[in-house]
Amino acid sequence: EYTEYPLNVMVGQGMEFYWDEEYETTLAMMFYPYVKLDIYEEQTYPELGKNLNANMEARKAKICEDYEGKIESARIDYPDTLAYLDHFQEYESSESAMVRRADTSVLSILYSGFQYEGGIHGNTYYWGENYDTKTGSLLKLTDVVEDISEFSGLLKEHLYSHWEEESFYADLDFEQYFKENLDTISWTLDYNGVTVYFNPYEIAPYATGVYVATVAFDAKPELFNENYMMAPEAYGMQLDLNTPFYYDVDADGELDEILVYGVQDEYGYMIHNVHVDQESYSEQDEDEIYAYNICEPHLLHMADGKNFLMIENMTDNDYRTNTLYELTSGTPVKLGHILSGMHVTADHEADRYYKEVLSDPYDFRMDTRTWCLGTYDGYQTYYIDMDGQPVSYEDYYTFDNMPEFTVKKDFDLKIVDEYGEIGETFTVKAGEQVTYYHTDSSQFADFILSDGRIGRAELEWYEGSCSINGIAVENLFEGIVFAG
Repeated sequence: EYTEYPLNVMVGQGMEFYWDEEYETTLAMMFYPYVKLDIYEEQTYPELGKNLNANMEARKAKICEDYEGKIESARIDYPDTLAYLDHFQEYESSESAMVRRADTSVLSILYSGFQYEGGIHGNTYYWGENYDTKTGSLLKLTDVVEDISEFSGLLKEHLYSHWEEESFYADLDFEQYFKENLDTISWTLDYNGVTVYFNPYEIAPYATGVYVATVAFDAKPELFNENYMMAPEAYGMQLDLNTPFYYDVDADGELDEILVYGVQDEYGYMIHNVHVDQESYSEQDEDEIYAYNICEPHLLHMADGKNFLMIENMTDNDYRTNTLYELTSGTPVKLGHILSGMHVTADHEADRYYKEVLSDPYDFRMDTRTWCLGTYDGYQTYYIDMDGQPVSYEDYYTFDNMPEFTVKKDFDLKIVDEYGEIGETFTVKAGEQVTYYHTDSSQFADFILSDGRIGRAELEWYEGSCSINGIAVENLFEGIVFAG
């Protein structure tokens, strides 16, 4: 019997650019992350919500302080840089967040950062932040791992089985290094074990990049605090692009290396590459989805043991789609492509946009662009079926920030009750306002009327154009916008 269940979590990123009027160029930029529980989870776990929000503000403040310093450095360095280079690269302080685990026991966040302040290259880094969901407290590695010496030995086995010994510093005493730097080691508490991230210069030169190693719960159960080993029977987690993640996708008792990255084709579009150990999938030209960017993938583990991967794509006009893969056999298999992206929620008061994390494969929301009354993104609630396909629970789309339209001409609609039963005909008069509420993007659109009732209009189509009562929607409502 499983008592754990996933939490609803959202992630976002703020940004700022410094434009210098004197030099007429952008000198510096910053990106800062934010992670937030939804309203229900904040009420259920108030200490977690409070501490998470406080820590996110502290991370933002640190990045902002660093950014201010980079602006000053850039203003000093800019003229000298142009003296020996034909261009200037903006100084940068940036960080993004991904959720590795979100359930009733643990919230684990992995931050991916980048710093640049001149020179040949910038510096990348990872930092893990792990919370006890019930208490809201940040966990130390010693809260999770019972024997640090044995744990570091298993980490070393993982590292040296994936990289040549010559890759590391020649004088590296790994166990001693781990012991001495225990409080600054970056780690995440995943569903399947504990993953540690060794940043450039820590155990090897910069050129070798970031080293990642995982010790699975199954490999040594007695090594871990049992309070953090129980996982929901189905869950989802965000992976980082270009960095390996270790997970037993084929249930053979051995960790598989999952690596996802994009490669630009000659036209600037990103071609998917998905690797599981030695098995891989790479998009061929005829299969390209023509995305100019791809986002952090979601690895999904289902109650029946199957494992799927969803990669979100950003295409022209900020149109978001997802490509689906199955990994269960150990060989990536492309399942198809859907014209929807993870649900985005706007917090206008804080001037922030949050994207939903797919932490629960049986209950998540996705946005789809509708084309009937303008190009608005409406969401539906989905589950992943046995074949790895998202299936909607609803037969209509809902709008998060419901558009309001002023009616230009009288038109008729049908009153709809709370059970969806169609009632009397009602005429909306020119000059009145209606709120766009629901649509199936094909046959009907629902509006909230000024008296609170809901009215349904039947949609008519001719050569791709939408009308109501024979009137083109552009001529029926003020403010209709079709973009892209």
